[in-house]
Amino acid sequence: MPDHFATCSSLAEKIKILTDSNMECVVCMDLVKNKKDPRFGLLSCEHCVCLECIRQWRSKESVSTSKTCPICRSTSFFITPSTVWPDDEASKAFIISNYMSKLSKINCKHFNYGEGSCPFGTSCLYKHITREGSLASTNLRYVSGGDESRILASYHLSDYL
Repeated sequence: MPDHFATCSSLAEKIKILTDSNMECVVCMDLVKNKKDPRFGLLSCEHCVCLECIRQWRSKESVSTSKTCPICRSTSFFITPSTVWPDDEASKAFIISNYMSKLSKINCKHFNYGEGSCPFGTSCLYKHITREGSLASTNLRYVSGGDESRILASYHLSDYL
């Protein structure tokens, strides 16, 4: 437990320092902290993009590259909004895990307390809870053959992005 506390404390201190960073968006070339919405859109790559620019980029559904980084074209299935720019992988992982933790506490609007159906299946980042207050279980479909069994493909968030 002391190691966990030390790790989180050092990451929190780094993040506090990073709030003053002068990072420039690679799309609009403006300082992110000077924009109307001074948040970054963290992707799977290391390019600095403001949240406004990456949301606009991703809204172009007809473009086959809309779910990629505007610079390196690496695919990112989701964007993590952040008020700070992480300077290393550990800081970035910390920010993303905190964001995903917050999303997991929000009820899924598609699941609708068990009365609906979530098209994202096991890839959904939101909470699937029934009206009785219990978490809905995800039923994975298995197929067995020969020496192996595998999970049948289901919907994934990336199929819709």
